[in-house]
Amino acid sequence: MVPAIVLAIVHAKRDIWGTMYIKRKKEWVYRDGDRTVKVPRYVYRLCEKLPGQKETTVLWLGELEGFEAKADRDELCRTLESLITTGQFQPDLFGGREWIHERAMALYSEWKAKEDSSVPASPKVPARQKDLVEKELMTIRKSSFRTLQSRSVGAEHICYSTLKDLGLADFLRERGWSDKKIKYAMIQVIARSVHPASELATANYVQQNSAVCELLGVDPAKVTKDVLYSSAKSLEKLYSDIEDFFHRRMVSLFDGDDSILVMDLTNVFMEGRMEGSGVFKYGRSKEKRYDCKIVGLAAVVTEKGLLVRTRLFAGNIQDVTTLQGVMASIGGQDPAPEGRRTVIIDSGFCSADNLKWLKENNYDYITVRRSHGDEELTPEGEPVAIRDRDDSYDITLQKVKAAGEQDTLVLVKSDGKRAKERGMDSRLVQNYEDGLKAIKAGIGKKGGTKKRDKVLQRLGRLKERSRGIHSCFRVEFTYDKDNTDRVTGMTWEADAEAMEERFGGHGQYVIQSSISDGAKPIWDLYNSIRIVEEAYKTLKLDLEIRPVYHKTDKGAEAHIALALMAYWVVSVTLYRLKESGITVRWKRIVEIANSQQRVTVAVERQDGKEYRTRTTTEPEALLSEIQRSLGISPKPVCFFVKQAAQNTETIKGPPPKLQRDG
Repeated sequence: MVPAIVLAIVHAKRDIWGTMYIKRKKEWVYRDGDRTVKVPRYVYRLCEKLPGQKETTVLWLGELEGFEAKADRDELCRTLESLITTGQFQPDLFGGREWIHERAMALYSEWKAKEDSSVPASPKVPARQKDLVEKELMTIRKSSFRTLQSRSVGAEHICYSTLKDLGLADFLRERGWSDKKIKYAMIQVIARSVHPASELATANYVQQNSAVCELLGVDPAKVTKDVLYSSAKSLEKLYSDIEDFFHRRMVSLFDGDDSILVMDLTNVFMEGRMEGSGVFKYGRSKEKRYDCKIVGLAAVVTEKGLLVRTRLFAGNIQDVTTLQGVMASIGGQDPAPEGRRTVIIDSGFCSADNLKWLKENNYDYITVRRSHGDEELTPEGEPVAIRDRDDSYDITLQKVKAAGEQDTLVLVKSDGKRAKERGMDSRLVQNYEDGLKAIKAGIGKKGGTKKRDKVLQRLGRLKERSRGIHSCFRVEFTYDKDNTDRVTGMTWEADAEAMEERFGGHGQYVIQSSISDGAKPIWDLYNSIRIVEEAYKTLKLDLEIRPVYHKTDKGAEAHIALALMAYWVVSVTLYRLKESGITVRWKRIVEIANSQQRVTVAVERQDGKEYRTRTTTEPEALLSEIQRSLGISPKPVCFFVKQAAQNTETIKGPPPKLQRDG
């Protein structure tokens, strides 16, 4: 028989460790406001008695209001003992109560903070750990080490921490949701943040790849697609209120200043016909998916990139008609900051009616002025030359005046924008001329299109695709003398004056603002428009808000609401990291955090029996930096796996199962 290699590890056996218990002490204190009369009060402390040692106080608990019943104190004691001795919580076999668990977590955090602050600098093993090692050792086979049930927990831990700070559980509990339903909702939002997918794919991910259920103490087998469908629709019904609640929490958490708001409108396309839909309509798709129906999504964010308000609109709605409704819904959700809010919008929202409405409702604005034809602009003051934020091209800012206009106008000339627009128009000119050549070739060859109506139809379709460049060309046809319905020739030439007007305006635009300020400050504020564009980029690329595969409006709206809730988690997390100097995309954060796993470690003892324990891997350097910046623990507190909690000394068998919560 091969001799066993002896390794010493701690075998967590509570009958050898001893037990913890709560002791009560009666004290006499003066009655409030009366120094002549004393009244009794009871204070509590968590104690521990190890074999062969004196009783020690682990944690002072104070008066423990609400724990008058001994059964409640016993459950609190069991929860605290599990947390302190293992760093994890083993649900009570008869079902733990949520309010007791929350109180235990608060007390454990207090104990942990004191323990962390009192760690000695010397590398000596603390007396308590040394005693435990000496009390229980076991001999195992080195070659028998196995790891089982590896599940990602790092990204889930980050999202769970942010979601607790946003207070989603508190909000839903106030609305009468059960603890079980709240946990399902939080699991769904967390999963959507780290692994955006359909409800079916999310259920598979939760059951097979993620430890999110261990964070919340839920049996993964119960998280089915039907449960997630129901949860998503329930959340969608409350989303508007959740959005307001999150915004207020954000303001209180970060001392938020929402005096500057940025609004924009994008759209989300869906796969399928969606016949009879009230919101999905054919319209101008941002992704050029003109074959798909779309829904409009308006968003207002702060200059920090945090959401303030979102609204869904029919896909065929015009941007200019959405501004007043969205901004009016913000006015009543919380008190306005001192002074006037400033709204930053692009030219799609710029109309005389909208600007007038903003002024009347105590808003300043900065927008791109719509073209007024041959409007004459008079320079005012000296131009300001600057470089763009990447220092890659020159920009000239010039304050100007227009007849009858009271707002501040800033003419912007950008070399980078000029080069981009010139390249785009040059491509349009080439495509238009190629199309004209194709039409002419059809006229001249046998079997080609020669009928007048068909030729004009081809030209009309070409003009439709030209984005206005056709106005820079003059096209003429010649017809058969005997049959005027037959085209015999075609010529065209570029209109030099129209070309000069089109290409001469490249790289120029006018910023219009109700704020009386210099050209540079106004231009800097206008560039905040990039913040909402970045928010849409995160929603579409990182959280995969589109395409939508649902077949009903309710299902699609629930899908979008869930993506927006996930964006709250992501944006708050990224903002905190940015404050600490960490600026990376969310997908990269998830990749780094997924290196931390929950695993079951199994080893074979010398007597042939197997010992298993469930643990979390140590965070790697990059993840540790992220966790420190977010102020979260390097190892999440998780619910025990049933067999590991029972100190498994069983013959090899199937992997352990999570103990089901209450």
